[in-house]
Amino acid sequence: TQTDKMATSNPVEEMRPWITSLVISSIGMQRLDIVDTSIKSLYGDLKRKDAIEQLKPLIRDDSVTLKFVDSLYKKFQEVKTAHFQKSLGAAVKRSSEAVADGAPASKLRKSRFEQDGSTSEDILTNTMKMLEDRKRTVAALAAQQGMSLEQTDEKSKKAAELQARIQATLSAKPGLLSNVLQRVPGKPTPLLLDAEGRTIDKSGKKVPIPQRRPDLMANVKAMKKEHFEKASKKVTESAKDEDSPFYDQRLKPMMGQRNVRSFKFNEPGKFVKVAQAMRAKAQLEKLQSEIESTAKKTGISAATKLALITPNIDTVQSFVTEVEWWDSLILATGRYPNTESLTEGDFKGIGKLIEHPIPVYPSGEPNKPLSMQIYLTAEERKKLRKQRRREAELEKQEKIQLGLAEKPETKVKISNLMRVLKTEAVQDPTKVEAHVRAQMEERKRKHEETNLSRKLTKKQKRAKSIRKLTEDTSTGVHINVFRVHDLSNPSIKFKVDTNAQQLHLTGCLILNKELNLVVVEGGPKCLKKYRNLLLKRIKWAIDKKGHSTEKEGDEDRKTHKEYCQLVWEGTRQTRSFYNWSIKACKGEQQARDHLKKYSAEFYWDLALSQTIVEEED
Repeated sequence: TQTDKMATSNPVEEMRPWITSLVISSIGMQRLDIVDTSIKSLYGDLKRKDAIEQLKPLIRDDSVTLKFVDSLYKKFQEVKTAHFQKSLGAAVKRSSEAVADGAPASKLRKSRFEQDGSTSEDILTNTMKMLEDRKRTVAALAAQQGMSLEQTDEKSKKAAELQARIQATLSAKPGLLSNVLQRVPGKPTPLLLDAEGRTIDKSGKKVPIPQRRPDLMANVKAMKKEHFEKASKKVTESAKDEDSPFYDQRLKPMMGQRNVRSFKFNEPGKFVKVAQAMRAKAQLEKLQSEIESTAKKTGISAATKLALITPNIDTVQSFVTEVEWWDSLILATGRYPNTESLTEGDFKGIGKLIEHPIPVYPSGEPNKPLSMQIYLTAEERKKLRKQRRREAELEKQEKIQLGLAEKPETKVKISNLMRVLKTEAVQDPTKVEAHVRAQMEERKRKHEETNLSRKLTKKQKRAKSIRKLTEDTSTGVHINVFRVHDLSNPSIKFKVDTNAQQLHLTGCLILNKELNLVVVEGGPKCLKKYRNLLLKRIKWAIDKKGHSTEKEGDEDRKTHKEYCQLVWEGTRQTRSFYNWSIKACKGEQQARDHLKKYSAEFYWDLALSQTIVEEED
């Protein structure tokens, strides 16, 4: 009927947000296709079974689908009942207001029932039938959902009370429904708006207008993006609020506008000043070059550089201590006494007994005396080996005779097969040959396993090679200092660096445009190999591509010593460096300060002084 259509059209649209939240709570995500299918099933008045069949392929879980449909139809019945009661109460209210205003019956709008030719008694009869149908529907729903009898009785009581209240209202005012305002034919229903332009009804309440929501995934993503941008804009605006407790006064707001570039005119005379400064700089450089050339000719520059390196001897010799450190231990007063009147009180720790101090060996000599190693000739080594093997064999035979060891199996080979086995080899030669070959394979396997057990692993091989290269430097450390003319070739620099690491040497390589210094510390054997590498093996006169930089007929060819030279070699009690490193220094002072950290700055002074003298020569 028309009444049922009015009751079921609006409730479905009102339930859309609730259905969306039900889908999210049941499945865990928003699915617009499930929401649309549920609304279509409610519009079409489908049964529960039909709705379950339509939603099963979308939800893909029977238990979740059943719970979802039960909750959906239960909520739909509740909303439908509430909407019907609301519409009926609104109709009664409108008719009562029209009668109270005293409007003539001709101007009153007729109700839907009067337009159809129905009387008030027919309306009451139809209302009673609708309430009875509603009651039966609620009872059926309660039976399907397993509701208790108490809940069903409560709902039936509420329906009876509602029916009695409607009947009492109609009986008290018999002309209530007939006095409803009649709609003017040919004209639409008047549209009522409030001050903000929203649609309202006669009572002043806001009329909810259903909004269409996008179904396509692309439209849904666009809508979500728009909502996110609005929310982020609100957050940024709230963050920029100076009254907010989270606003930081130290931060300056970043403007999104591009700075407008304006013309900047140079002041008159600017480039004239720059040109004058450049000319003055060029004249100063020219003057300096002339002074340097003159100083080189006269030898003043070399003397100046050597004076800077050489320490001031006068300041060192002018300082004389009052008491030497070896005398301060026995002097009681801390000063030298008068030699004319010496007493026992002037000294401490000196008596009548003779003190024998503990001897201290020099730093370069070992603490234990060295013994001369004896080497045997080849004949003597063979003789000792025979004696050792004979004694081991005799000891083995004695153990077998005493029963302490089992007799070893006879060693049979293909060559001595007939001699050892004799008659057994004649009776079944195939079996005996297989047995002999099995013995031979067993002996070979044991031999290979013994060799594998003695074979060193990778770690053991590495440790052995390191042990062979590492020398004992407890008695003294040997030091070599080299001066290299040019280390711009990366292959040569790689050889210098890698060989020092492989020989386990300590020291450093100083790279400087004036001087390249190599300082290495280690044992005598490793230093001999490294010295041979720098002074003999490396070809210094080659470029990066491997070609020689000198021509065959060139008379000014440099010798090997002019490329790399041994500046100093000697020994020291302890190491100055703890590892090998490479340091690139821009100036002479930086290189000297780096070596000063290891108390080895005199290596740089020595190499630099030799370089200066060679340049002058």
